Amino acid sequence: MTLAYLVACGTSETSAPVASLEVTALAIDPAASVVQTSGADPATIQYVATATFVDGTSAPIDLVSWSLSSFAAGQVDSTGLFTASTENGAVSTVVAEHAGITAYADLTVVYREVIDDAGGALAVEDFDGSTSGSVAWIYPEDAVSVPRNIPSLTFMWEPVSGATGYRVGFTTEITEIYALTTDTHASIEASLWNVIAATNAGGEVAVEIRALTGSGVAVSEVRTVRVNRLDADGSIYYWSTSDAGIVKVPIDAEEPELFYAPNRTAPNCVACHTVRDDRMSVAYGIEGALEFYSGLLDVSGDEPVELTQRDRRGYYSTLDPQAERMLTSEESGVLNLWDARTGTWLKQSGIDGVVLTQPDWSPDGDQIVAVAARQMYGDCCFTEGKLVLIPIDESGNLGAATTLYEPEYQAANTLNVFYPAFSPDGRWVAFNMALGSSYDNENAQLYVISVDGGEPIPLAAANFAEGITNSWPHWGPLPDDEVFWLAFASKRAYGDIVNDGVTDPSLLQSQIWVAAFRPALAEAGGDPSSPAFWLPNQDPETSNHTSYWGR
Repeated sequence: MTLAYLVACGTSETSAPVASLEVTALAIDPAASVVQTSGADPATIQYVATATFVDGTSAPIDLVSWSLSSFAAGQVDSTGLFTASTENGAVSTVVAEHAGITAYADLTVVYREVIDDAGGALAVEDFDGSTSGSVAWIYPEDAVSVPRNIPSLTFMWEPVSGATGYRVGFTTEITEIYALTTDTHASIEASLWNVIAATNAGGEVAVEIRALTGSGVAVSEVRTVRVNRLDADGSIYYWSTSDAGIVKVPIDAEEPELFYAPNRTAPNCVACHTVRDDRMSVAYGIEGALEFYSGLLDVSGDEPVELTQRDRRGYYSTLDPQAERMLTSEESGVLNLWDARTGTWLKQSGIDGVVLTQPDWSPDGDQIVAVAARQMYGDCCFTEGKLVLIPIDESGNLGAATTLYEPEYQAANTLNVFYPAFSPDGRWVAFNMALGSSYDNENAQLYVISVDGGEPIPLAAANFAEGITNSWPHWGPLPDDEVFWLAFASKRAYGDIVNDGVTDPSLLQSQIWVAAFRPALAEAGGDPSSPAFWLPNQDPETSNHTSYWGR
């Protein structure tokens, strides 16, 4: 296309009209920019488009259209004036177009914010001096993975002798957020954590702690927080012995909710439960007696509604994918089939000569995974369990059991497997394994195994250590096929808030933890887990168990 421009021959300055020249190329000035923004002070840049003409001369031109490859960075108007977002950082490309000719410029917007919890006594620059000494981390572990939508994390470290203050930095290519504090904890409020997580979803955030001392600045190692590219769905329901009921914590919530706690003198223990769609199965127990009865709730409304009376023994339960049927186990080793819509008991299902317990229905509804135990002790305890896969038809009839995994039995110190659960894609089974009984086993560790068999894979990063009762893994819903989530109970220390320095096992308190699981790493035979994070906003003063992830 040929347009007339006012140019001076052989120069790049506008002057008197001399010719009608054709544009052959376009350039943007500046060609690359890094700008800083914040909620209070957005950056601006005036971009200029310069045309090169057929005779080799060049000049700025106005007849161009402007755009950005990422609207998260901000906006650019018709004159090329860019105004950065006041909500987040971003990497973008500035695009100028004229008559089919396009030019590009690189743009990086860095969101910077300072959280002052030190009352104005500290400045970010105070911590940029010469370094001397180190800061020891407490929580979280390095390379912890979190869903994009968790409300926040609390970062903890050991006090540094003589420190007058601390700076916690959260940095990426597009984020610089600093917390100034005189405490040894830093909790980022949910709205600002959302800036960190949403902006850096699919990447890693570097976290560093600096302490200001009389001899200089002590510095921690840099730990990374991996932020998943997608949100996690649903809520985690856990049994709180302290609250004598089931507590609900939506994964993005800021407050827990005591969801179901019937006020009865007996039974007075509402413990093991399953959630699927609009149904929750529960086991009601009598304090001091290993006697449990099956119950079923409608959880579609604001308040759960009981659908059944507790008229049949049962402890462990599972619901089919549509929450139409429920299976429960009892001490005799048979399974009971229920109508999950009405709460009506339908029949018993079992396999001759096989003691079955802890069933879990597959996502496609065609089979269950269960434990075949050699010996039961009441409704909830057993030893020498093995994992079996069992076909199940629409009428609840069981087919022949196939052994998925059986530990090598010995005369003493026999391994036991328990608490199996299908992954949301049906390809993996998570479970516990330890020496001794299935109940409250302090040595329980988390494993996964492919439904095609093979050797179990220990979830080493999620397990963290021995002797901390890593118990009862349950999977989150499936918004992402690259990263799954596992919730489980553990008696590990949560920084210096829960179990810090407690050595008496009887005094250790169980809390709910969540770890990422990467199927691709499991397929390759490596550890597919990440270090676990403490489920935000559960009550650290309560003892929490048997987490289940539902709607």
